Amino acid sequence: MNRLATGLVPTAILLGSFAAHLGDAIGQQTKATPLIGSWSLVSWYNISDDGKAMPQPVDGSDPRGILMFDDRGHFSLLVASDRPKWKSPDRMEGTDDENKLAARGALAYYGTYSVNEADHTFTLNVERSLHPNLNGTAQKRSFTLADGELKYSSPPFRYPKGTFTGYFVWKRLP
Repeated sequence: MNRLATGLVPTAILLGSFAAHLGDAIGQQTKATPLIGSWSLVSWYNISDDGKAMPQPVDGSDPRGILMFDDRGHFSLLVASDRPKWKSPDRMEGTDDENKLAARGALAYYGTYSVNEADHTFTLNVERSLHPNLNGTAQKRSFTLADGELKYSSPPFRYPKGTFTGYFVWKRLP
């Protein structure tokens, strides 16, 4: 065997071994849960401790959203309302008012999740969010599943105007 071939064989073995282990790690799945799949937002509302509804949780009209759970323990969530088009086609050139409405008219975050089916909760471990205060947090939610709908609530959260609980309803997408 020539010198080039003798050097390539151990390298090929090493790379092949690495690729096999990487493939095993990528192929590993979390325990199957009934949350796996894509969900479309049906409704989102917040209720105060005294039973009053908070104004719509996102500015704009006709909020729509998607929530996705994969079989490897990752999730992503996006809710956005219909907002007027910006004057500039460049998203980096929005006016202060356009940027404010964009921030107030959307909620998005992603990360990993785990499910505790015994107590009907899941926890969203937020890696990144449009609202940076959520980055690095664990968001635990109580949930129910029935007739293709996922319903969950957030723990109570404080606003200057009071304490509210968020309620979400999602419909499974085909």
